[in-house]
Amino acid sequence: MAEPRMKLYLQVNEMITTIFKRYVGPEHLLIYSIDEAILDVSHSHSLFGDTMTIAKRIQQDILDELRLYVTIGIGENPLLAKVALDVEAKHHPNGIAEWRYKDVPSKLWQVKPMTEMWGIGRRTEVQLNRIGIYTIYDLAHAEPNYLRHAMGVVGEELFYHANGIDYTDLAEKYVPLSKSYSKSQILERDYDNHKEVEIVIREMVEDIAMRLRREHAETSVIHISVGYSRYSVQKGFGTQLKIHPTDSSKKNNNLCTLYIPKACC
Repeated sequence: MAEPRMKLYLQVNEMITTIFKRYVGPEHLLIYSIDEAILDVSHSHSLFGDTMTIAKRIQQDILDELRLYVTIGIGENPLLAKVALDVEAKHHPNGIAEWRYKDVPSKLWQVKPMTEMWGIGRRTEVQLNRIGIYTIYDLAHAEPNYLRHAMGVVGEELFYHANGIDYTDLAEKYVPLSKSYSKSQILERDYDNHKEVEIVIREMVEDIAMRLRREHAETSVIHISVGYSRYSVQKGFGTQLKIHPTDSSKKNNNLCTLYIPKACC
């Protein structure tokens, strides 16, 4: 058993990001998660060489300086790079895999199960199965309008992804119309005492309220989701409540505590 050390993970993530920034500008770097990032190195070839050379240099720098082994996926776009990473690079001896458009029929269409494909989770797979699509090949050869009618915009996007098409430009930053603050926590044991659950929620609310005050912001909606352990016969639930705009942890705590059904514990 190893204790989680999120502070250390974040510090290491920052150190790795510093190495990335030697090879790309901040506008061409997307931190995808605490252990994954997407880099557009097409603007760095004149300085550091071709894409494979840059990938190997980054990999070696991280190994030499941090003693960490990293895997790298290379592609014509973020989608192909991500799938190359997930499907092949993690199993390749040198930890690097390269997928180009010409590899779509021989590699991307052969990905099984479909949930190995970036953007297809279990629920999406079930939806696709219901309309007669069981493989990435089936998805790539389906009628786009049919997919859009059955699944909305997501269906059409999946069609393009199944054909290796992704027009994402990392330099184009998305600015959301509204901003949310959240905090999630996985508990190390089952809680059957309602008051114990309240303590955990109060701590999480206080953290979010502190972040709101730091950003000089207020919230008018609070939302809470509760999940049960994997062996429970009960499903989790979520609920939300509109409130008068505030950044007070005391007000939010009282509202959250009152709004959580006693049956949840």
